[in-house]
Amino acid sequence: MPRAEGVNQPAARDMAADLLKGTAIPLMIQVHIVELFARQEIMDGGAGRVLLFLGGVPVAPVFLAVLGFYALRSGPTSGRVILRGGCLIALGGLLNVGLNLHLLLRMLFGSNVHLRELDAWAYVLGADILFLAGASLMAIVLLRTALKSQPLLWIAASVGVASAAPWMTDLLTTESGWKWPAAFIAGRYRWSYFPVFPWLAYPLLGVAAFHLRERVHLSRRGGAIALALGLPILLFSAPFAIESSHDLPAYYHHGVALFLWNGVFLVLWTLLHARIASWRNGVTNWLAWLGRNVTACYVVQLLLIGNLATAFYKTQTLFECVLWFVFVLVATSALVRAYAGPRRRPVSV
Repeated sequence: MPRAEGVNQPAARDMAADLLKGTAIPLMIQVHIVELFARQEIMDGGAGRVLLFLGGVPVAPVFLAVLGFYALRSGPTSGRVILRGGCLIALGGLLNVGLNLHLLLRMLFGSNVHLRELDAWAYVLGADILFLAGASLMAIVLLRTALKSQPLLWIAASVGVASAAPWMTDLLTTESGWKWPAAFIAGRYRWSYFPVFPWLAYPLLGVAAFHLRERVHLSRRGGAIALALGLPILLFSAPFAIESSHDLPAYYHHGVALFLWNGVFLVLWTLLHARIASWRNGVTNWLAWLGRNVTACYVVQLLLIGNLATAFYKTQTLFECVLWFVFVLVATSALVRAYAGPRRRPVSV
């Protein structure tokens, strides 16, 4: 998953960026558990709506915007950025196999007729966020020659991608063999989670934010005013975002309206975390550590949840989901800490 640094390591880490990613990790774990473990009546109820929303805009848009923000921060060569994008795509392919390994083995060798009838390619070629992250880095390299360091142009490009998403989705949804590559671009398929349209819009927005920060320096008082003005707008319009997040196909293939709402949320969410970054305590330090090792956390929690889901798919009560959440969060933290160690560089992409 995206890291809060470019290919060239910056001189000092941004605590707020690490916190943004670190806060997203528990929210991401809970939404994966709810989607895969929770009984359908929970998904359809009020709890499901709230939990899906919490696992929506504060997670994937945050990861992708941070990716864009730091993609070119240290001025890496185009080749290095493209290589990094290719590594993310390769990791995404390996992860698809790993997280579905239990299911794939049962499909191949098990006696369950229903499982044997499933299409394995829908799991192996799932268009998940690592593919999108890699493709986004390549797109940023291609676009920076034309858009340069002009934040308004990057904003226009991000809005253009989100606006074109519904049209691209209709154009690329097909039942022919082209559906497999189309799922990564815009096609509406069950295994198309993070297609380029509309999700490329968030890394582009992150690039715009980076160039804006070089020109606009918001004071602490200005940030407080922005929060005071923006929060009522978000609260008033929250039902729209909650319903959009609950309808997963619509969420994965949303258009410009939800993108604009998410964009306002990202600005205020970032301002809030910039304030929290000064609160140095055990919780914020742990969240920042998660954020610094976001790729490893993402991979470990998906390997755990994905393979467990074959046995517990949509059978768990809300209380059981809470227990699973605690288990996966603790196990992920422990496994990543054991792998990364206190002296190794952050396992972040």
